[in-house]
Amino acid sequence: MVRSNQIRLVRLFLFISIILVSGCNQSELQVTGNVDKNYKIQESGNLKNILENISKDIEYAFLIGKDGTAAYISKPSFSNIQIQKKAFDWFSYTDSLPDFCNIKYLTEICVYQTKAENSLFILKNDEQIEKITPFSARVKEFELLGISKKNNYFAKKFYWNNEFKLNFEKDSLLAIFSDGNHRWFDTSRNEELDNLTRESHYFILEEDTVLALWNEPPEMDAYKLHHFLKEKYSVEPMLLIFLDGVGWRFWEHTKIIDKVGFLSQFDIKPMRAAYPPKTKFNYWAVGTGEDFSEESNENKIFSPFFDINKKGLIIEGDKLLFHSPFQQISVLDFNNDGNIDEEIYQEARKHLQENNDFMLVHFHSVDDVGHKTGAYSNERIEQLKLVGEYIKDLSANWKGQVYIFSDHGMHTESGKGVHYLPSEEDMIAIWGRIK
Repeated sequence: MVRSNQIRLVRLFLFISIILVSGCNQSELQVTGNVDKNYKIQESGNLKNILENISKDIEYAFLIGKDGTAAYISKPSFSNIQIQKKAFDWFSYTDSLPDFCNIKYLTEICVYQTKAENSLFILKNDEQIEKITPFSARVKEFELLGISKKNNYFAKKFYWNNEFKLNFEKDSLLAIFSDGNHRWFDTSRNEELDNLTRESHYFILEEDTVLALWNEPPEMDAYKLHHFLKEKYSVEPMLLIFLDGVGWRFWEHTKIIDKVGFLSQFDIKPMRAAYPPKTKFNYWAVGTGEDFSEESNENKIFSPFFDINKKGLIIEGDKLLFHSPFQQISVLDFNNDGNIDEEIYQEARKHLQENNDFMLVHFHSVDDVGHKTGAYSNERIEQLKLVGEYIKDLSANWKGQVYIFSDHGMHTESGKGVHYLPSEEDMIAIWGRIK
């Protein structure tokens, strides 16, 4: 009898525990999609107010019910919906929108805003095929049933259809992860890409956040360029021009409008930048052939090029990112006109006759102007042409080979140039040799 009572108590305890755990799991409503982290709604309220607390830039919301039904609404409709919590369940309520926007047992609100840093970029060679956001991936899992209008408000009704999945024509793909790592997947020999999943606001491949999948990326990348230049440097003296921020897409644009000037004398090709597409990471990759880490030895930049019997010089801006066994000269903007490249050019010109075996000249202004005026602004195009005149003079007075490379590209946000995405604009840099 005692044992029977103990069993009943254990069963009662387990039942209460299950109810409590279930209740705790349902006490918060998940917000997913184009957001920067995992958000949870804990209290009832007007949908507009709830979403504005997350971001004022949210344009669309996808309300998903436990039974697989979903309502797709736009920003003007947000204030007409109340999100209500009853016991451990959530509901959406409205008398202004189509009836299917009243969803019992609401389990998720997936939202869209333009900026989605954790998107999945699909690229092929030097082009971007698609940008899949966490929001668009979630919507693709549903089938559109129809569009309704009530009180001049439109809404779309969906029903869940299938799990998120991507199909690719090519057998091999280069995956780029958020930590900067990259590796190839051979989809013809295994099913690793079946492990690609959509989480609340990002994509996972083999337990890591994946940002891009690339078919046939450019043959050259920042790491390979290091080894290529090292081999050429051993043959004859090298002038290496570092054009900060000049991406392949911007280069192609300036060629189309016939604004490259002297730089048309270079055989320019696309180059995959290291991720993230920023100067520090790509300067290190070209200078060492390795990935950058905070523990990296700063004296290593171009050290594989160093030979005690050869002479080298690096002309930089007012800030040295890394140290090198080669001599380095840091240049200031003496006339304070915001264009430090004029001083860099004049400094480089002084040293052309010193019989250096290696000279790197790092021009910054095309990147600087782009950050202020946008990735494709007229000011930036004219600045590239001006720097081209500096390079023309240096090249004419250099006895040896002349190469050029960049570290990343750039795209425009709110009128300013930025570069942080694994997109075609940011991730495809340039390299080449004078013809």
